[in-house]
Amino acid sequence: MKKRCKWTKKLNRYLDGELNPKQALATKNHLKKCNICKEKIQELKAVNSFLGKYESSSAPSYLQQKIIAKAQDIKTPHRGALAKLPIAVSALAAFVLGFIFSTQTFSNPEDTQIYLGSETLYSYLVGVEE
Repeated sequence: MKKRCKWTKKLNRYLDGELNPKQALATKNHLKKCNICKEKIQELKAVNSFLGKYESSSAPSYLQQKIIAKAQDIKTPHRGALAKLPIAVSALAAFVLGFIFSTQTFSNPEDTQIYLGSETLYSYLVGVEE
């Protein structure tokens, strides 16, 4: 099993010069002591050297123009207010039904009793028979 070091995550950023000066100095000092990171940095340098031999190229201009034209031709579906109508109707119906139920149930609090089976809610919760 290969040993690991938590510093190996910083090595790419160290090579690319992306660390702040304090982090770069700490990484440089760590590299003097850690064989795992020394080996890893050599691997990264080899990969960077290999990749550096290849030029980055872009697509020819005619191909770029063709791709842009195709992308502009793609129609995105327009979701207008009509697409959102079922959600609005459902929400409104739920609100209206809830309002009607609550006004019917609690319209006259003096004689409104909620029953669970044959007992009132109060007697059920308190344990007292009426």
